[in-house]
Amino acid sequence: MLNKNTLKLIKKYSSKPVLYEKGTDMMWVDPYIQKHLLEAHLNPNHDAASRKPEKIDQIIDWILEDKQKISLKYLDLGCGPGLYTSRMARLGHAVTGLDFSNNSINYAKNDAKENQLKIDYIVGDYLETEFKKDQDLISLIYCDFGVLSQSEQQIILKKIYNSLSVNGVFVMDAYNLDYVKEANEKSSYEIEDSGFWRPHPYLALNQAFHYQNEKVTLEQHIVIDHEIKIYRFYNHYYSNDEMVALLKSVGFKNVIFNNDIVSNQFATIYKAFK
Repeated sequence: MLNKNTLKLIKKYSSKPVLYEKGTDMMWVDPYIQKHLLEAHLNPNHDAASRKPEKIDQIIDWILEDKQKISLKYLDLGCGPGLYTSRMARLGHAVTGLDFSNNSINYAKNDAKENQLKIDYIVGDYLETEFKKDQDLISLIYCDFGVLSQSEQQIILKKIYNSLSVNGVFVMDAYNLDYVKEANEKSSYEIEDSGFWRPHPYLALNQAFHYQNEKVTLEQHIVIDHEIKIYRFYNHYYSNDEMVALLKSVGFKNVIFNNDIVSNQFATIYKAFK
């Protein structure tokens, strides 16, 4: 049975937080959770952490549609286990991958070695890590951009813009206005002997919040075993006009977008030209 102090903490943290208020922990650095995330990235049968192989191929074809015969210096931010970087390296591009998860980077490095692919992999936070200059192509895929606060978005966009070559291209995706169909506020709980969050018994309180005026949703997970940890995942959604204006505000001259490739995920892919 939960004691009174634990119940007070649950009540405190399960209410709707102030927008952008951070949780107590990040799942990307938890060794146990990282293993589950890697499995999700590599599962070709669903889009839970990375898109299915055929969708990744379509995205790369769209990215390179006007650059098929050009050798590019390519930087993939949030590269995970190297699903985009390995494909780009096989096409002859000079590739760098950056990710927060040591587990994913280790997998990507081993995969590159086994397949004799020359890829430079870096473990780090792309908000803080210095990027190589004069990149021809930089990507931030799987709606990572929408997770960031507005101030963090400005930081990453300026870093990307300043790291691109004269005619460089930035490719990103974000949830579009159709995403609001999934933005219902709800709650649930799970009691497991072991599962995604822990290898031992735990209780997880799962909540979804919607900040309609700011066009932001929040997935919150309060995981309780011998302690309480709170994981929060914010997601922005945008109209195409809003995203184009945001990208142009940091200097990009032209922006095109595709609503069709990942329409099943209520997302739009953008290509911004420096």
